[in-house]
Amino acid sequence: MAFIHEKPSPCLTRIEKARAEVSPALYAFVEKEALPGSGVDPDTFWAGFAALAVKLMPQNRALLAERDRLQAAIDTWHKDHSGQADRPRPPTPLS
Repeated sequence: MAFIHEKPSPCLTRIEKARAEVSPALYAFVEKEALPGSGVDPDTFWAGFAALAVKLMPQNRALLAERDRLQAAIDTWHKDHSGQADRPRPPTPLS
C-alpha cells in the first residue's frame, strides 16, 4: 500500500481511501464482500485501515529489510557453492 507522500508503482492502478491508496482488488473485496452486512461503515473501516497501516509502516519496512538481507545471504551462499556436487547444506537464516 502506498500513501499520498510516497510514489506508487507506475504499473499499478490505485484507489484512494482515507489518504491510503489501495489496489482495486482489495477495494472491491472490502466494499462488495467484506463490509456488506457487517454493520461497519465503509468510511470508518478505511480510516481505521489507513491509521493501522501508518502505525505498522516502520515495522513493515524493518521486516522487508530483513527479508532482503536474508535473500542476499541465500543468494551469496548459492553463488559461492554453485557447481559443487556434494555441497554442504546452507546455514539456517537465523545463524
